Amino acid sequence: MKIAQEKCLPELKHHILPRTKGFTLLLQGAEDRITGIYYLTVGFKKSGAKPTLLSIIKGRYCQAEIFVRRIPLSQIPKDTNGCNNWIYKLYKEKDQIYDYFIHDDTFEDNGLARVEIQSNYYDLLIEISWMIIIGIPSIFYLIKFLWTSSFIGQFIFLIVVILASFGVRAMIAVTEIERGSHYVSGLIINFLQLCSCIIWPFSKELYRKMNRYLALGIWSQFTFIAQWWSKSDCTLYMNPDDLEKIQKEHAIVIMNHKYDIDWIPGWIICQRIGIMQGSKIIGKQSLKLLPIIGWCWIFTESIFIRRIWENDRETLVKDLRKILDNYPKNCFFNFLLFCEGTRFTEKKRLISMKIAQEKGLPELKHHILPRTKGFTLLLQGAEDRITGIYDLTVGFKKSGAKPTLLSIIQGRSCQAEIFVRRIPLSEIPKDTNGCNNWVYKLYKEKDQIYDYFVRHDTFEGNGLARVEIQSNYYDLLIELSWMIIIGIPSIFYLIKFLWTSSFIAQLIFLIVVILASIGVRAMIAMTEIERGSHYGEIEKMIN
Repeated sequence: MKIAQEKCLPELKHHILPRTKGFTLLLQGAEDRITGIYYLTVGFKKSGAKPTLLSIIKGRYCQAEIFVRRIPLSQIPKDTNGCNNWIYKLYKEKDQIYDYFIHDDTFEDNGLARVEIQSNYYDLLIEISWMIIIGIPSIFYLIKFLWTSSFIGQFIFLIVVILASFGVRAMIAVTEIERGSHYVSGLIINFLQLCSCIIWPFSKELYRKMNRYLALGIWSQFTFIAQWWSKSDCTLYMNPDDLEKIQKEHAIVIMNHKYDIDWIPGWIICQRIGIMQGSKIIGKQSLKLLPIIGWCWIFTESIFIRRIWENDRETLVKDLRKILDNYPKNCFFNFLLFCEGTRFTEKKRLISMKIAQEKGLPELKHHILPRTKGFTLLLQGAEDRITGIYDLTVGFKKSGAKPTLLSIIQGRSCQAEIFVRRIPLSEIPKDTNGCNNWVYKLYKEKDQIYDYFVRHDTFEGNGLARVEIQSNYYDLLIELSWMIIIGIPSIFYLIKFLWTSSFIAQLIFLIVVILASIGVRAMIAMTEIERGSHYGEIEKMIN
């Protein structure tokens, strides 16, 4: 609409400003063979289910209405300017039509009559045909396979089915969260973590020690992909004394949330200095539903919030106290906290800055106005057991690949820098107002630090020395171990299956593999397409 205002075009409430060049070119090339333009306006009624593919898959009833008008091609100007203006006028009319639907929950009485069109059975017959051609033979060969195959063969088949199930769910989710790879090893670790729950009533310390290292088996696979597969790297700017302290204390880590994979450079540094097994998060509830990663966070006692303060206040206090109770000696944890509450977008920043202006708070160029209540409550519940706050500002250099999970999976090198400051807990006000103001001041400083990075493409020369931390081989060894334990037997049984099975069984297996492959690709795309939730895109922000 900013562009529309600059060009004196109609303002739209429910549509984006249309592109006109492609339509104009199509129109000019129609050669009077295309005689009509049909424009459709679709609305979903409030009485139906949420209009998503997942709703339909689950059998939920969606109710739509379509408002259709025909415009003869002879009535549309053929010249470029005339055609462009016609499209802008058309979208202004579409906007008014949809606005009518929003107010009345129907297109009824908006100038066109309701037309009844009976459904037919063609799609039903096609589906039944596919069930007969593929479904019945698949069931027969599945029963035969399960009856005659070994336990190992059945176990591998079960894993493949689970992969396909996650894959299908991920493909559905693309139409509406970050999912990971390395399913098989992750599921094994999740199973071991589940078994470790037996220990919890008898020894919380032993349970926590076990799960610290089980989690390392999952987190290390991400740092392996980043460091060894894609050759991505992270440069650290930090006081060397603070680097020593972070390895020997419980800490809260505050990070900017501007990139798809801003957490990966943080994990790389944690892996290199040996504290990754103590990594925990404070995140939204939906994250714990993520296969493997989310389940691991549950077992390692991360804190999940609903973003409803009345519920979250009790959750934060209760879960933090539970973690601090009987935590193993000489074992340390670090809580990752995004005070902004959601991933950065310019839209969210502008909305948050309106609130900042109303409250007389500092204006931020590169961050969303931080939420302060959760951090203040954590601080007050730390009970002097958490002794340091680490302020991390992450930036990705222009010389590297686009900072996405897909870039790393494809072997493209991302180059990151992290600027880390340690603030002793004793220097932060404990009262609510004082702590709130301290957080706002911190984010103003973070904004200036990141602005320096934007201008110079580095944190070099911004007050902290560059610290060299050599990579180690632990994540590489963990990955090689999984390849030996899972990869080699899987290849052996796959070759045996392909050599001895029938063509139909091989075809079914191929379909399952394609589903799983598409699913993994879709799950990777979650970090790029969704860009976080819509939290923060409403003009009501509660601190």
